[in-house]
Amino acid sequence: ASITPATPAEERLRLDLAEIVTTGLARSEGEALSGTVTVGAPVMRDDGIVAAIGVVGPVSRCGLAWRARVARLLPSAALEVARRLGSGRDAT
Repeated sequence: ASITPATPAEERLRLDLAEIVTTGLARSEGEALSGTVTVGAPVMRDDGIVAAIGVVGPVSRCGLAWRARVARLLPSAALEVARRLGSGRDAT
């Protein structure tokens, strides 16, 4: 069942997941919430993915330049969150 009309079918989702693994970024337009654009990045530690950080905005205000800027800035923000969380070796 689709969440919105833009929610991808399984085959498209698998292609999207392959791109996410390659680029380290997830991108969506209206897939979870109609009328929105989302860019997300994983927060990684030694013990794997522990969180994700994302930015969501309205399609009407988030054009290609906005999306490119977010895609450029988000990975370093995710790295900073991971750095502040620590390595995970002493996590309880």
